[in-house]
Parts: sequence; C-alpha cells; structure tokens
Amino acid sequence: SIDQGFLRDIESLDLIEINTEGLFILGDDPALNEVCQRVPAVLHGLGLSLGDSDPISDTYRKNIKMVLDWVDHLWFSDHGALTVEHGIEVGGLMPVSFSEENSARMVSKILEIKALAKKPFLLENISYYWSMPGDDMTEAHFLRSIVEKADCGLLLDVANLYTNAINHGYDALTFLDDIPMERVVEIHLAGSDRRFDMLVDTHSTAYQ
Repeated sequence: SIDQGFLRDIESLDLIEINTEGLFILGDDPALNEVCQRVPAVLHGLGLSLGDSDPISDTYRKNIKMVLDWVDHLWFSDHGALTVEHGIEVGGLMPVSFSEENSARMVSKILEIKALAKKPFLLENISYYWSMPGDDMTEAHFLRSIVEKADCGLLLDVANLYTNAINHGYDALTFLDDIPMERVVEIHLAGSDRRFDMLVDTHSTAYQ
C-alpha cells in the first residue's frame, strides 16, 4: 500500500518509477491510480530476463500486458540481463556474453514485448563483476546493436557505467562515445559502495 504522507507530497515529484513485477499481484489499487493521475509515471522491470535461452513465458507475457494496459505510463524498461534460466530464478541481474547470438536473442524478445505495448521500451545497462566468455564485441557496441535493431530507447544507468569502468578498467567517456546517445530517454544516478576491493552497485550512495 502507498503511504498517505507520500500522496500528500506527490506534487513535489517530477516523475515516479514503479516496479513492473510488483504490480503483477497488486490488482487495481486506488492509491496507485491516484499517483499516476497526479504525477507522470514510468514502469521499470527486473524480471523480463532478456538474456536467458528460453522464450518469454506465457504467464509473464500475460502479467506484463495486464500492467501495461492498466498503468498510465510514459515508457517501460528492463535490463540487458539474465534473471531466469530454465524456469529457475537466479537471484540477481546476471551478465551475458556480448555476442551476436545474445544480441539477436534480446532483439527478438524486445520486439515481442514491444508488440504488447502502446508506449516505448527502454533497455538498461547493468553492472557486472566478471566478464562472461564468448564476447565478440564490446559492451557499448552490444547495447548499440540491440537498441538499433529493436528500435528501442536506452535507460542509461550512469552509476552502473561508472562501476563497470572502474572495475573492468575501461574508459567511461569512450563508452559514451560508442553508444547511440540520441536513444537515451532516462538516466539512473544512484551510486555504488566500495566493497571487496571493487565497486558494488547498491543504488544507495553518491559515487565513490
């Protein structure tokens, strides 16, 4: 449920981001409907699992269609990651190899999910702590390949970019030069913590 104090101060917000999967079991909620009537809303998912080898499940497709039709939103987004494999939740946003095969898989799923929606879809770059084997392109070119072929937008997570650049030793400005900046629609800024001799994405701090 939504706190009444939050609703009282809702006009102080320019935009609210709502987790997509959290609405799968919520049903028609009057407080949420009020939020969406009083401030622009966007939907942000964690469970689309664009990188896994299985097709989008019928259950997920049904649920996300229900939410996309119900909630008045500007756009919806999810991550370039694997979160489920063979029906098993992996418990996080897992990286995939930056390969033509995975690019094609993600493009196919984005096109499928876009067909259910009337609003734009955005792909978010994730933070990752190891590189998967099988890369045949850089992360930036991987993202460019997907969003251009799927004709979708980018949710540029600046904190994830900074975290990856520090942990993997690449230049963040070169990354920005290599992605299609004209497709960036939204930006995430929440920062990372330094743990285990590396930056860890926590979404809770300023940049380290």
